[in-house]
Amino acid sequence: MLTLLAGVLIQVAAPAWRLAPSAVAIGEGRDAVEFLRIGSVQLLPDGSLLVANGEPAELGRFDARGRLTVRMGRAGEGPGEFRRLGWAGQIADTIFGYDHMLRRLTRFTPGGRLISVVRTGGDAGFDAGVSGRLACGGAWHGRPGQGLGRPGAKGPQREPDSAFVVSADLGRVLTRIGPFPGITEITIPMGQGGAMVGIARIAHTTLSGAADSLVYTMDTATPELKLWDCDGRLLRTVRVPIPVDRLIPKQVLVRLRDAATASVPAERRAPIEAMYTSANLPNTLPTVRSIVAGAGQLWVEQYEADPRAESIWWVMDHAGRILGTLRSPAGFRIRSVGAVQVAGVLTDAEGVESVRTYGVMR
Repeated sequence: MLTLLAGVLIQVAAPAWRLAPSAVAIGEGRDAVEFLRIGSVQLLPDGSLLVANGEPAELGRFDARGRLTVRMGRAGEGPGEFRRLGWAGQIADTIFGYDHMLRRLTRFTPGGRLISVVRTGGDAGFDAGVSGRLACGGAWHGRPGQGLGRPGAKGPQREPDSAFVVSADLGRVLTRIGPFPGITEITIPMGQGGAMVGIARIAHTTLSGAADSLVYTMDTATPELKLWDCDGRLLRTVRVPIPVDRLIPKQVLVRLRDAATASVPAERRAPIEAMYTSANLPNTLPTVRSIVAGAGQLWVEQYEADPRAESIWWVMDHAGRILGTLRSPAGFRIRSVGAVQVAGVLTDAEGVESVRTYGVMR
């Protein structure tokens, strides 16, 4: 059922979708691949999977059965090398990998041959990170480089953030959408009168990304998802049916704090413990943890503070209609969605990462 409330489209009932009972394990077996700090996972049109691995820094292409078929790049700073991979994907017959530390986009053939390397900003000198491809004019979605605030501010603060539409050659910003409230930052005491600025635990932020010819943004302190065209015009606002007044569970907070300090010497625990005090935490949970675009849909993941909890997803089309809801297993984060399956990263209790694909049952 669709309801219009104060100009905002709302739908509160949707059919339940399910993941298939079993998953395809990626990069396991005889030619096992070790994953660590995975930057992105992308389902490709032919059913294969592209994984941007953090360590070792390389792109891996896997077939539908999960077997490694092509390696692209390696650790380093030369042509075809990476320091920290973020977004990766395929457009037409070209593989792209974005290194957000070196601020450059590397192009490969599907077979792994290096084509070119382009640095973000060109002669324009702006500092924006690529996080997705837009279908309008071959442009890119980007975000400015993260810059932490200054020590001394009392309580959580949110620095401004924006979304960019960047030209195909990465040389200039075509459209700037925002500014929005960015990620929550706090000042952390460091002893002997010192302090540093860090990102708050359970932080509110503004999420943004590319979805075909749309840019989406969502301030996770609210339930409102905004959809913009490539010229920065607001097309519609959709209210995702997630409560905004959910309190942070105390038992979960204690568990997170204890896990963060478990291997830290006693004399160095105070700054970490300070991040879990009420003065440095929001009053309520963020509404949303992540948004994944694909197959003409937006998958919105409800925020849960407990890493052992399953994830609840709200699936909607670009008109804002909610198509279904889905629950994914604890520890499994969906990172890419296709017409009939999803792919994501599974993190076990020891923090070991692996990649899985699941069919979607509607």
